[in-house]
Amino acid sequence: MNAIEDVKNELNKAVKGLNNTVIDNGEKVSNAIADLSGGLEACTAVDCNNRGACLGTKRNYICACHLGYSGKNCEDSEFVAFS
Repeated sequence: MNAIEDVKNELNKAVKGLNNTVIDNGEKVSNAIADLSGGLEACTAVDCNNRGACLGTKRNYICACHLGYSGKNCEDSEFVAFS
């Protein structure tokens, strides 16, 4: 082979590799979007107490609790009540 053919072959390999990378990353982005949009549905049926924020995925949710609250739905107070 001559130098021009070698360069063409190397460029073709590089372009093919880039195409595969773009396709792989595109699938990852699509999957992430699907997970996040499914999370919206998970949060519609959830009530995070004490102004917690619902963060959902396709299969589950997490309540992000404010400081001083914990539990699955932020229902547990960590504040000490004085009488």
